[in-house]
Amino acid sequence: AAYKIQDVPPDHADDYRNQIRAFAALMTETKDKLKEMSRLAEQLKELEIADPSLTSLGSDPEAEGVRRALSDAKAAQDVYGSHSAEADAAWDALEGCFNEEECPVESNGRYRYSAAALRAHHTYNAVVDAKLLDEAIAAFESIESLGKFVKLEKKRIDKAECIGALTKGDIPYLSVANYSTISALLNEECLLP
Repeated sequence: AAYKIQDVPPDHADDYRNQIRAFAALMTETKDKLKEMSRLAEQLKELEIADPSLTSLGSDPEAEGVRRALSDAKAAQDVYGSHSAEADAAWDALEGCFNEEECPVESNGRYRYSAAALRAHHTYNAVVDAKLLDEAIAAFESIESLGKFVKLEKKRIDKAECIGALTKGDIPYLSVANYSTISALLNEECLLP
């Protein structure tokens, strides 16, 4: 049956069930916040498209160092991955531009070479650009979709445990004394289709 939990070592099955339940609880807690973040990203994108000057670094000479560091950071992230040592170093250098009076970052040739191929995908004159917002919106949608699957998996696991308890005789006969046990299972939707 679809509700049967496969034969796996008990500690693995317990870990899996506990992690799915914890994940489902977190998804429930953060669902509204994720929707709000997605809505804000959509609105920012609309504003950025309507008026690109809102996100522009400007044309003054001081912005050139930031623009160069930004280009390196975005390219490093695209080429090496968002959690790579190269991307972390490039983002740290970019943050340094905002903490200092001048931006001492000199362009790293490795990133700049790769950035030339990526230039069409990013706006290097804006910290938050349309591509970044599109990626964020897609990520929020993926997380929302994952939440639906996790919720269904939690229900499957709960139902499998309930059916297992019923077939093993772990649920005593229905009586007034045992009503709370059965009621608790029904409240958790274990016995409901």
